[in-house]
Amino acid sequence: MIEFTVTGPYEIGYKKSNKVKRIYGENTVGFWDNCPVDLENQRGCYVFALRKRSIVPYYVGKASLSFSQEIFTPHKIEKYNDVLHSHTFGNPVLYFVSHPLQKGKTNEKAIDEIETYLIQSALIVNPEIRNIQKKRLPTWTIRNVIKQARGKSKASEISFTQMLRLT
Repeated sequence: MIEFTVTGPYEIGYKKSNKVKRIYGENTVGFWDNCPVDLENQRGCYVFALRKRSIVPYYVGKASLSFSQEIFTPHKIEKYNDVLHSHTFGNPVLYFVSHPLQKGKTNEKAIDEIETYLIQSALIVNPEIRNIQKKRLPTWTIRNVIKQARGKSKASEISFTQMLRLT
């Protein structure tokens, strides 16, 4: 089993003009220097989010080459700015789900599976997620185990969730 690691959230610099926030290429120059972990050359998935009262995900991406080659491309910055433009409050942050450093080949299939899982999980939390692909949610749920229902959970639902360590 491959064990990925999560780091973040790391703030992304931006400029504010006339109450509109915008990320420019120059705002991303020192980003990697501010990360305590050497993420620049790692691979895996990342989540762009806004930190408001809570942190809300808006885009999930995967980096098959390296995070530094994928995250701040003009196309991705455009997606981030679209989110910033439509939300007055919140500061942009990134989370990273990194493939373990190892000799040999990176498991791109595992990275792809994690991306799908993260997109679907983020979509449940935030229907405004900006991803286009992999947004098809399962047509099933398990009451109070997968996606919380209204009302108090039964003892069997709590026990089942704990047994599978889903909390």
